[in-house]
Amino acid sequence: MADLPWIKDTLVSLKLRDDLFSVAQFMDSPVLCCFRKSRQQPQWEGLELSREDVLFQVFVGSVVLEKLVHAVIPPSVAKPVPGLETQRRWIKPKLHFGGSYPFKGGDLVEVDFVNKIGSASAPVIKANLQPSDPLVGEHEFSSVWGADHLRDRLSHVFDTGADLDPLKAKIFP
Repeated sequence: MADLPWIKDTLVSLKLRDDLFSVAQFMDSPVLCCFRKSRQQPQWEGLELSREDVLFQVFVGSVVLEKLVHAVIPPSVAKPVPGLETQRRWIKPKLHFGGSYPFKGGDLVEVDFVNKIGSASAPVIKANLQPSDPLVGEHEFSSVWGADHLRDRLSHVFDTGADLDPLKAKIFP
């Protein structure tokens, strides 16, 4: 859906496949909150999103809106989760110039959307996270997700029940 304005708490229907749709809520721009809710058709009447589990929040680019957003879900059909806060802690991947992947490892940073402190200048909460650190599994990357990666991750969740971020294995080998 092209030219969709980013308005916090807007609910959108994401088309993952012809037979798989999910729902997400706009957080502070450009963070999208994805829920553990899917349907075979984009019919969201009666959805009580506040009863659904949050899967994750991710930074997204406009290509996600263009390629995955099927429709805006009006408040008369379903309401956003009240008081849902944008996560503040993110993993900022480190550039890596050796090997086949441009990132390796990362730091846990705290982003401040109110004061417009993005991940590039956010204070480091914990430097040099290790693959075995539980924080790696608890937090998302501050890098922007593309439509294909987000579609694949959400489809995997709804097909298998497991939420796996394939980039974490590449960045934290």
